[in-house]
Amino acid sequence: WGSFNAAWSTKSLPAGTRINEVDCTTASAAYCVGVGYGPSGAIIDTTPSSVNSLTSDSVPAGVTDLTQVNCQSNKGCYALGTSNAGPVLLAGEVGPGTDQWVIVPHPGIPFSALNSIACPTSATCELSYAKPNGAPGILRLDGDPATLAILPTWTPLLSVDTLPAAVASVGSITCPSTTTCLATAVGDQASPSDPTVIT
Repeated sequence: WGSFNAAWSTKSLPAGTRINEVDCTTASAAYCVGVGYGPSGAIIDTTPSSVNSLTSDSVPAGVTDLTQVNCQSNKGCYALGTSNAGPVLLAGEVGPGTDQWVIVPHPGIPFSALNSIACPTSATCELSYAKPNGAPGILRLDGDPATLAILPTWTPLLSVDTLPAAVASVGSITCPSTTTCLATAVGDQASPSDPTVIT
């Protein structure tokens, strides 16, 4: 990438493979992570600046598809997707050497869907979800998945955020600053079917 033009190159993937989303770590020598699915289930492909260095990471057993990835620190990433047991959240440590990905245990909340994740800081993320009865929720995840490099049993600290009572569902989240996040939602004080944005 330069000031006047950009040069793009390609890397062939196995037949039946789909990359759903790509994000990059914040390190000065960033690694980029692509998630999706292939013939035998979910895939995680990582690469430094050269796409010809693309490698495939080991994915925890039972994960069938990954739809979103968010890399909030110099080596830490989260990925959302589905598994044989339902919605799944992965935490990963990515960079030079061997990457590590683990399934984050559910905090006693039954999920029917994990909708979106966004990270306002290198150690804080917000995750929107839906319960089997359709009720919405947002989880706060504290901690950096890069910790997996020194503590393989690491998991984030999870806490449930409080939503306005009128909100009937929550979709995608974005965080424009270190202290503010916005989420698309349905339901406001006027009507439970009104589209809205919560802050």
